Amino acid sequence: MGTRARIGLRNPDNTVTSIYTHWDGYPEHHWPILTQHYNTIDRVRALLALGDLSILDENIGEKHDFDSAPEGVCTAYGRDRGEKNVDACLHAPEEWPDSGQEFEYVFDGERWLWRQPNGRGGWKKTYSESISLWIDDERPAPHGWRHARSSAEAIAILTREDVIAVSFDHDLGEDDSGYRVVCWLEERAHNGHRVPTVLDIHSANPIGRFRMQQAIDSIRRVVAQRGSP
Repeated sequence: MGTRARIGLRNPDNTVTSIYTHWDGYPEHHWPILTQHYNTIDRVRALLALGDLSILDENIGEKHDFDSAPEGVCTAYGRDRGEKNVDACLHAPEEWPDSGQEFEYVFDGERWLWRQPNGRGGWKKTYSESISLWIDDERPAPHGWRHARSSAEAIAILTREDVIAVSFDHDLGEDDSGYRVVCWLEERAHNGHRVPTVLDIHSANPIGRFRMQQAIDSIRRVVAQRGSP
């Protein structure tokens, strides 16, 4: 069963235009996609123009087979399956359509807000959940860990989320490596930013392990000198 949600745009007259999304409506999925990829009024309007969605993803894309979506592309009931009566709804700010949604998201013209409806708290400006990050392009992540398969993906997660532990592989395919992420964290530590408390290495590359361990040791020295995690 999907985790249902509604996504909306607050209009100048304070009404809201919103659409339904069926799958993965929890903030762990929707929040980073909305805040990273639909963060302007024009982008939000383009998203809402699709009407109700089966799947929210990073790109609006083009019409495609409903049951075989390209990676990273939204799947819309109207555009991709030809359904009718799935256009965005216009409604009062506190009269959201009842789609059985567990979460609601609204763009106010500058930023995204989210809430759980039915009296379970007001609108929230941020979403943060402490996570453990597994960086590896081949090995599966342990249960409960977030999986990043490239240094760019890992850095994006570290930038926007509350990561408390990281386990590094070195070789991430082609010329990419976990060492890039460690160096990025080392620079952040030197600049006074918080870094994850637990930094482990699971790489089988002995030279790569040595290089990453040197950088991790440097991070730990910096953190110890300033006396905070």
